[in-house]
Amino acid sequence: MSNIVEAEYTIVQERTLPVIISEIHIIEQNVAKTALEGAVQIGTRLQEAKEKVGYGSFEDWCQENLNYSKRTAERFMKLATEFGVENSLLSNTTALSHFSITKALSLLKVPEEERET
Repeated sequence: MSNIVEAEYTIVQERTLPVIISEIHIIEQNVAKTALEGAVQIGTRLQEAKEKVGYGSFEDWCQENLNYSKRTAERFMKLATEFGVENSLLSNTTALSHFSITKALSLLKVPEEERET
């Protein structure tokens, strides 16, 4: 009598340092992309709230409800204005994966016609 055994196998890649480094870089890019997308969305909502709160009350509203300084709120809204539109530089998924919030804010200091370069 003979027994037939069927088995599936998976090749497990060795956990080498280069593999770990590569995974860390991918995670960093994903975190930066998610954070920047979130910052743009926050900025969009802050713009909406600013219209509803009314003239002269927005700074206090941000401080009381979100614990945001005027500068923080302005930075979020600037990101939304510059990068929240469909045809912006950061709407390109490849470009977005290389940007953090800090890099995007730094990019705002560059004249618009030079940003893509």
